[in-house]
Amino acid sequence: MISKLLSLYYHRYSRKYLIELEPETRIGAGIHFPHNGPIVINPKTKIGENCIIHPCVLLGGDRKTGAPVIGNNVFIGHGCKLIGKVVIGDYVFIAPGAIVTKDVYSDYIIGAGINNIIRTTGGRQEVERYSIKL
Repeated sequence: MISKLLSLYYHRYSRKYLIELEPETRIGAGIHFPHNGPIVINPKTKIGENCIIHPCVLLGGDRKTGAPVIGNNVFIGHGCKLIGKVVIGDYVFIAPGAIVTKDVYSDYIIGAGINNIIRTTGGRQEVERYSIKL
């Protein structure tokens, strides 16, 4: 009975907010979706704590390539695509429109385009600048 209620809640929430987020997806505490809009998250994706995910984001992969693993305190801007089994470190700022197909170390800033590393330091400051203070 409880699983049916949770499933009903999940489907209602998904349709209302346009977020395709399966119940088996592993998500840390404090995730934030600042705006409504289409977001697709592979069920095998792992998302760390205090992440910010904007609309039109794809966190995808398939059985062969795997799914993204996202660290803590990561900012994912509007329209980003993280494809395949990529590992994103902590305090990474991914600018709107970025396409990530390779691993990204902690504290990096990724710009628009394919695997466009802008800076290898300063990710923490950018993420904290846009984070929500609760």
